[in-house]
Amino acid sequence: MESEKSYQNKLKLFVVVFSTLTIIVVVFNVFMNPYGYYSDYQFEEKAINNDRIAKYQWIKELEEQPECYSFGSSNSMRISPDSLESITGLKSFNYGMFHATAEDFWSILNALLEADVKRPKLVVFCLDDWNFADKPAPADEVFSGAEKRLAYKPVFAHHLKDYSIMKLYWARFKSALQISQLKVSWSGFFKMITNGSSFERKLTNMTDIFYENGTRIKYGSLNDPDYDLTDTCETGTFEMSEYLREVDSLWKCFPISHTGLMSKSHEDFDNFSQRRLELFYQTILKLEEIDCKVVINIMPNQPFHRDLIVEKTNYLERLENFKLYLSWIESRFKNVICVKDNNDVKNFNGFENHFFDHIHPTSVNSDLMIESFRTELENYAF
Repeated sequence: MESEKSYQNKLKLFVVVFSTLTIIVVVFNVFMNPYGYYSDYQFEEKAINNDRIAKYQWIKELEEQPECYSFGSSNSMRISPDSLESITGLKSFNYGMFHATAEDFWSILNALLEADVKRPKLVVFCLDDWNFADKPAPADEVFSGAEKRLAYKPVFAHHLKDYSIMKLYWARFKSALQISQLKVSWSGFFKMITNGSSFERKLTNMTDIFYENGTRIKYGSLNDPDYDLTDTCETGTFEMSEYLREVDSLWKCFPISHTGLMSKSHEDFDNFSQRRLELFYQTILKLEEIDCKVVINIMPNQPFHRDLIVEKTNYLERLENFKLYLSWIESRFKNVICVKDNNDVKNFNGFENHFFDHIHPTSVNSDLMIESFRTELENYAF
C-alpha cells in the first residue's frame, strides 16, 4: 500500500514538473517570438523576418499608397516600381516574396482589398512555373499549400478554404514546444542581455532587406550569403555562367548536394497543382471584379541554369502547358492586358550576366522585361 502511494506521489510530481516545464517553454518561445509566428511584434534579436506581413504593414503606413503592385517570388524583387510608375503614372510597390506560391497571391491580395488602403488599378504578376507546383506537403505546412510565413498570419490565412482558427492555434502550440526553437529563443535572449538591448517588441521591420518601395537591397553569393555580389552583378561584369558551372561542379562533390546546382532549383517537380491553378483563376476573377488590370510576365532562369533544368527535368513540357494555361486565362478575362513569355533572356533581349545567381535577375534584366510590355501598358489610361 505504501509503495503504491509512493508511486502515485512520484507520478504526480512528474506530471507537475513536466507540465511546468512545458508551460515555461511555450511561454518563453511565444514571448521571444523569434520567427514571428505568434504575433506581428518581435524583438530586434530574431531569427527571421516575415516579408509577407512586413510589406503588408509597410503599405498601410505609406503616406502615398500604391495603386500598382508587382507580385512574384524573390525572382521579382528587382522589378522597379519607378519604372512601372514612369509608364503608368501609378504609384507602385514591389510585393515580391520569398518562395511565393499561388496561395500567397490569393491571400495577400484579398487582405489588401480588405485593408484601409487604395485599391489596385494594375497588378503585374511575375510568375515562375513552380509557383504552381504539385509537390508533397512540406513539414511546416499548416493549411493546404500554405507554410508558416503565410499560414500563421490570420489576416492572410483566413482567405484559404481549409482555414481553421483551432487548427492554427494547435499548430502554433506544437511549434512553441520545439526544443530547436527554444535554442533560438534563448540565443536571442542572451544576446539582448549581453548587448544591453531594449526589451521592446516592434512591428516586423525589414528596412535592412528592402527599400521603401519593396525592392530588395542586396544579394549574397550561393557559397557565402554574407558576400555581397549586388554591385558587381549590377554592372554585368560578373561571369555568372562560369560561376554557376563551378558551383554545380563543386556541389556534386558533396553527398548533401550531390545533385549540384539542382539542389537549389525549384524546378524539381513534374506536374502542376490543380488547386493552385484554380486559385490563380479566382485571383484574376477577383481583380476583374474591381476593374483592376493585369499583366502576366513569365520569369526567366539564368541561361546556364535553364540549360540544366531542360536537361534534368520536364521543364519544356511544363512550360508549354503553363503557357497554354496562361493564354486561356488571357482569353477568358478582359482585364488581362497581356501575357509575356520571358522565360528565356533572348525573349526580352536580356543578358546572361545580369543575374545575381541562377534565378534572380538584376535591375537591368528586370527593366528589360518591363520594356517588353511597355507598349501594351501605354495603350491604357489608368
